[in-house]
Amino acid sequence: LKTVAMDLISGYGGDDEPAPEPTPGVSVEGAVHKTPTEEAEAVPAGAIPPEMLTGFDEIRSKMMVNLAPVVKEKEQVSRSVVDPRSHLVFHNPKVEELYLPSQGPSQPGARPKVAPGQLNTLTGFVENDSLSDAVFKQQFVQFNQRGYAVDPSQGNFGYGAYVMSAGAQPQLVEENPAPRRRKKKNDNPSKDPSNVDEYKGPWALAGQDRGLSGPAEAAEGDAEAGDENAAQKTQSDEEGAAPAPKRQRRNKEPAAEVGGVFHGTAMRDSLNKSWLEPPAGLKDKQDKRLARVRGEDISSDVIKMMQAGSEGELSAKDVAKKWKPSSDITCYLPKRVIHEWKGHEGPVWKSTLFPRYGHLMMSCSTDKTIKIWDYHNQKKCLMTYYGHNGAVRDLSFSSDGRKFTSASFDRDVRLWDTETGKCLGTFSNGSIPNVVRMHPRSDNEFLVGTSNKRILQWDARENKIAQEYDRHLGAVNTITYTDDARRFVTTSDDKTILVWEWGIAVDIKRIADPSMNSMPAVGVHPNGKWLLMQSLDNQILCYSARDKFRLNNRKIFKGHLNAGFAIQPNMSPDGRYVISGDHEGRLWIWDWKTTQRVALKPAHDKVLIYSEWHPHESSRVITASWDGTIKLWD
Repeated sequence: LKTVAMDLISGYGGDDEPAPEPTPGVSVEGAVHKTPTEEAEAVPAGAIPPEMLTGFDEIRSKMMVNLAPVVKEKEQVSRSVVDPRSHLVFHNPKVEELYLPSQGPSQPGARPKVAPGQLNTLTGFVENDSLSDAVFKQQFVQFNQRGYAVDPSQGNFGYGAYVMSAGAQPQLVEENPAPRRRKKKNDNPSKDPSNVDEYKGPWALAGQDRGLSGPAEAAEGDAEAGDENAAQKTQSDEEGAAPAPKRQRRNKEPAAEVGGVFHGTAMRDSLNKSWLEPPAGLKDKQDKRLARVRGEDISSDVIKMMQAGSEGELSAKDVAKKWKPSSDITCYLPKRVIHEWKGHEGPVWKSTLFPRYGHLMMSCSTDKTIKIWDYHNQKKCLMTYYGHNGAVRDLSFSSDGRKFTSASFDRDVRLWDTETGKCLGTFSNGSIPNVVRMHPRSDNEFLVGTSNKRILQWDARENKIAQEYDRHLGAVNTITYTDDARRFVTTSDDKTILVWEWGIAVDIKRIADPSMNSMPAVGVHPNGKWLLMQSLDNQILCYSARDKFRLNNRKIFKGHLNAGFAIQPNMSPDGRYVISGDHEGRLWIWDWKTTQRVALKPAHDKVLIYSEWHPHESSRVITASWDGTIKLWD
């Protein structure tokens, strides 16, 4: 093309310029050039040769601008492979594409008779060996102890193929052992209907002659049997009695001595005052304070107005100005440990203060004992109560502290006299009691939450169950009185909260949600309007204790680790602080208004299971732990 163009350009030269010689032997079409004489004879005069016209068309086509965009042809995507792991298909495949055989290398672990289309991998089907954990553990132990086990490479976990260790001589078992004949309870031919000669009917006596006896003969027979049993018992006592059946032995250990041991100097002083009584100065001070808080020290003007009724001279504003019952305690954060009680030989489950005054403290432990400690004076152990054959789980004082109840893992609930240590009664329905709460208005009635999903209302005067509440679907963990003990709230392992009326076996409200967790410990706000529930998702939730019993989403306390432990939450007497332990033995304190953590104290070596703020001393907190110690903070 370049040669032809150059020839054309050279043709436009002047007359005096010599014509350039064409390239010999080459043309546009690759043919040999003609001689000038032959070209002149072939082309008429004044006409342009066709080769030159063809060259111009090619040059013009090359120099033209094509404004159309270049569009690349779309490659055809193959949709014949369908991923078996996908749940959505964005095209319409054919049936043959869906059931194509697996592509790629063969799967050595897959069975040859796999249905087409049932693929669990991109390249084939993978199937796990059907060997359960129990079978694997059995074969593993057998190989370690006896030196042989079933060979899993055979594909059949029956008898016959074994893998043996070096030097082992296993005793192989038959592949199809003969079934053993089960021994019948009463293998007596007289009760076998197939034996026509000796069959005597379904009521035939085993090994004895069937006969009838009247009332007198039956009584004589019972008396003789009783004498024989007594003689056999006496003989067994002399020779050494055989152990009783397991179903008759509820407690493996012998019954402990029931009673209390006093460790003080005297149970009554020279003025015949019991050791349970608080000191005189403390009692007067606390009585005045409680009267002021409860509004019992109303002025004479208010009393006159109340007596006069609507005709009184004072208005409601005057009454509000003269009488404003409120708590006069301002609590402060504890800083250090000032005392530590040691005496329990096992973990401490609970340590609670004496009601109203708080001058004594009671604790229970897994060492099967209950102890009362002096709080104000020498801080020594004053009384120890014995009688349980298992760990003591919970305690509950009566309203005046003269009696208390204890729940133990030996399935018994005991009612005690606090002063003398005497056990006033033992109550049990055969299940483990998780929680016990005495009624605030009665010293002879109490509630017990058991592991068999029931709440039992016991009457200690008649030693019987007065009412039974059985609406829970799991073990009952907590019982909390509300509304002046006319109602009570229970929580359970079924992750529900039930509200009950006292004495009515039908719950009046049920709180259940899939997002809820079990709440094994519950505390009460000092004003009685809120319930603090320790949820097992590492947070403390706040529920209303009034009619609606709703969750307060603004009062959620987080940060501590309590999952798996029934850690008791509590509050300060003025309602400013929320306290709780965690499974690392730390004491957490939150602000009630802001729900922010204000203090964190490393208190114990093990789980801090119980904490309680002293009702009258503004900055003292008691903590109990599974390390067997009880600490006093100030």
